Amino acid sequence: MWKELPKMFDANLSMLFTELPLLERPAAARAAGFDAVEIWWPFADAVPETREIEAFEAAIEDAGVRLVGLNFYAGDMPAGDRGLASWPGRETEFRTNVEVTVAIAARLGCRTLNALHGNFETTAQTISNYRFAADVAAEVARSWSSSR
Repeated sequence: MWKELPKMFDANLSMLFTELPLLERPAAARAAGFDAVEIWWPFADAVPETREIEAFEAAIEDAGVRLVGLNFYAGDMPAGDRGLASWPGRETEFRTNVEVTVAIAARLGCRTLNALHGNFETTAQTISNYRFAADVAAEVARSWSSSR
């Protein structure tokens, strides 16, 4: 094993260290030499309780790793769901999750977000959902630029 991992690698906490509870994975990644992590949506629901979000954010910060990638809620992945962006009738859930996800990303300095398309055809509503997500993320990005 390398003494120090090249900085181009980050640990995907959804795929690595899965023998550990979620909140222990950032520290495990740090102990393995990673300084950055990414993760699929780490919660069971599109809008988790505040205490769950705070515990996740604290685990990232306490481990001393950077969150460099975060997925939006994708539904029930084990059951075959692959995203809400194209899912008819779940627009409100998608958009509410966008607000939550972007807020987490903003607090942790994460600049890469991933919205899974889903198992449905692209429609005007799908495009509208993606535009909404881009607009919300862009607003945060503008605030980062103006704070420099």
